[in-house]
Amino acid sequence: MLEISVEGGSINFKPGERIAGRVSVSQSGATEEVTLHLLFFTHGRGSTHSEIIDSTSWKAPGSSGSLSFSFRLPISPYSFSGKLISVSYRLEATAGNEEASYDLFVSPTGKEIILGALQDDDSEDESISDQ
Repeated sequence: MLEISVEGGSINFKPGERIAGRVSVSQSGATEEVTLHLLFFTHGRGSTHSEIIDSTSWKAPGSSGSLSFSFRLPISPYSFSGKLISVSYRLEATAGNEEASYDLFVSPTGKEIILGALQDDDSEDESISDQ
């Protein structure tokens, strides 16, 4: 089993912040390496794109163990959801045939930006109207 945990348990971050946590490994099969990628990707209609921003790898800790990581988040692009396309961030870990992921948002407000949504005064979501 492979699991990613982030200090504080947050999924919301601001550009340039440091994200730190642990990759926990507990498996019966032998693997030589554990790899963690920080990436952003587009999804929605049309073509998709993904880009690895940073990565690290460790020698596998044997049958079980916990590995610390720390990455500096990029200044851009921001996480957003639109009608046609969205940009998301993710931590992805692999060890042999095991995989784990942890989705997160990166924006100046520390929350996902929703394009085209109407915003109430009491709403906590960051929205930008396309009108």
